[in-house]
Amino acid sequence: MDDVARHVRHVIYETFADESRAPSLAECAAAVDISEAEAAAAWGRLASAHEIVLDGDAVSMAHPFAGRFTAHVVEVGLRRWYANCAWDAMGILGLFGDGAYRTADPVTGVEVAWNVEEGNVSPKGVVHFLVPAAHFWDDIGFT
Repeated sequence: MDDVARHVRHVIYETFADESRAPSLAECAAAVDISEAEAAAAWGRLASAHEIVLDGDAVSMAHPFAGRFTAHVVEVGLRRWYANCAWDAMGILGLFGDGAYRTADPVTGVEVAWNVEEGNVSPKGVVHFLVPAAHFWDDIGFT
């Protein structure tokens, strides 16, 4: 990965971590002191390398963060992030520490919640992934 893409990726993750949202292309360009065209090219390289997922002119995923509202809500203290799936939600909790993950059963709509306290997850449960990990990137938006 080249230095420009590395710096742009850092801005993306820093914005997600600090502000619970994806940065705009203009914000990335300004933060790295490059043109928006150069930032867009860096986004393209990052997307090709599966570092981020783009939806038009926006970052929709930078695992474990979702750049849009999802049913996978992670809360640590007063902070909130959206995750792409259960796996990513636990990844956010791994990054930021004790907190809660809430979602809804996709069949019944009933809320499902897990808490992480001192690194322990409760209640115990099972998460089912419909797509084998080897095929996640075949259609990452569906996965």
